[in-house]
Amino acid sequence: MIPTANDGDEAAWGANAALRRAFSRISERCKALLRLLAAPDALTYEEVPSAREMPTGAVGPTRARCLDQPCRTPELAAIRIG
Repeated sequence: MIPTANDGDEAAWGANAALRRAFSRISERCKALLRLLAAPDALTYEEVPSAREMPTGAVGPTRARCLDQPCRTPELAAIRIG
């Protein structure tokens, strides 16, 4: 599990920095989709296809691939998530 920055722990700050660097490496398409789904006023899965010009039914699989991208970066290779 990734510690939070609120822990005041150096490891938490390092993990958060690694996570930010890893997400900076993912494709712009994935960043845009994940922002839509994670925003405080997030779109529903039914609204996303028209907002992102993607086929209905592609949101879930695309989201899964997008969430996998940061996990394959060098920044997160050494961090155990979950």
